[in-house]
Amino acid sequence: MLDLGFYDFWLFDRIDANDGWFISRVKDDANFEIVEELRTWRGNSIPLEGESVQDVLDDLHRQELNVRITLSFERKRGSCASTTRTFRLVGLRNDKTGEYHLYLTNLDREAYHAPDIAQLYRARWEVELLFKELKSRFGLDEINTTDAYIIEALVIMAGISLMMSRVIVDELRALET
Repeated sequence: MLDLGFYDFWLFDRIDANDGWFISRVKDDANFEIVEELRTWRGNSIPLEGESVQDVLDDLHRQELNVRITLSFERKRGSCASTTRTFRLVGLRNDKTGEYHLYLTNLDREAYHAPDIAQLYRARWEVELLFKELKSRFGLDEINTTDAYIIEALVIMAGISLMMSRVIVDELRALET
């Protein structure tokens, strides 16, 4: 799960080529071509195939967007070798604002429905908050080693310490009531 700081088509291509999976938020100005709708809508719905995402978003009233899109990019950084790839674009409409939260992924639509994709991405934020807390309370941002085993041990110890401190706080709160 990647935030917009790692929004890189080359990276998505490499993850997919190595049988990995990814979910990333989509930049606001991204304008992919829709090549296939992955869900059939009843009634008088707008056909999306062949359209650009930005051209249709304002006209949509559906709760979910689930399509295949194409994107073109340079295969290797600094090279002239470009390629076009097809990935899944999922969008969930915010009921309050009417705006769509868009996610790019290669996860299978049968196993992961649109709300699942959004929930997985939200879990990424929880992990980021956890690491922020670990850095601020346990100084993990000040580790003076490049030894992977030491770093892993320090992260595990900090995680266990944080978990235990939360258990203790919960027990103390339970005693107060």
